[in-house]
Amino acid sequence: MTKQAKAEKNIKYAREQIERFLWHEYRIKYPIEVYGHKRIEGEGFFSKLEFKDGKPSAIDISYNLLIGSKRERILLTSLREAVKIALWYRRKPYGEGDKEYETELKKYGLPRYGGLSQTGKELHTYSCSSCEKVFFLREKKLPKSKDVSEQNIYTSCCKAKFQYAGKIHYTNKQLQVVMQQRSKRGGKGVR
Repeated sequence: MTKQAKAEKNIKYAREQIERFLWHEYRIKYPIEVYGHKRIEGEGFFSKLEFKDGKPSAIDISYNLLIGSKRERILLTSLREAVKIALWYRRKPYGEGDKEYETELKKYGLPRYGGLSQTGKELHTYSCSSCEKVFFLREKKLPKSKDVSEQNIYTSCCKAKFQYAGKIHYTNKQLQVVMQQRSKRGGKGVR
């Protein structure tokens, strides 16, 4: 089977499952188009709901997901967007991080990304040179004048110098752990 044929087959499967889910769980009959999108992962998404004239018109699903993943993953990704449609239909908040949306995702055992990039992020990482505990994650590299690895600043854990560990890809789950740790300490998270 070609990649295109596999993608088309999985798009059809996703559309059917979304419509069934909306009907069986919410009693909503809402036809929706599903498309494979080649660049959506670059934007940080596995799937995304498209609107036209203020109404959900289509769901974009990562082309890589459609051709390289098991059906269960495609199903879970698709149903996340179906929940957004149901909440939109009922005029309830459906944005990433909204309480109602997160509650519905939890209810159906669907992936929750905590308002962070679904695909993860590459971040500049600064850590302890001794124990390698991560202290700073930044989207942009610190300028030389503020770079803690370039100055005589020592870590609180080992009293060792900071090191620049480079630009590292963190998965969504890893980012959620970082955000939880930061919120416990009263920090702001990734900058």
